Amino acid sequence: RCSSVNSTWLVVRGGPTWKRYISFRDALRADSHLAQRYAMLKADLVAKHGADREAYTRAKAEFIVAVTGEK
Repeated sequence: RCSSVNSTWLVVRGGPTWKRYISFRDALRADSHLAQRYAMLKADLVAKHGADREAYTRAKAEFIVAVTGEK
C-alpha cells in the first residue's frame, strides 16, 4: 500500500505566487548546498509531521521565506 501524498497547485503564470515559486526553484537550482539543506529539512519534517500535510507545509514556510525574502 502506498502512503505517499501528492499535492497539485494551480497559479496564474506571471502572478506573484508564480514568481515566488520560480524564485525559490531558481535559488535551489543555483545553490546545491541550499538544495541539500532543503531536502534534509523536508525529510526531518516528514519524520516529525507524518501525514499532517498542513503542519509539514507550515513548517517549511520559514525556510522558504528566508530564501525568497517574501512572506
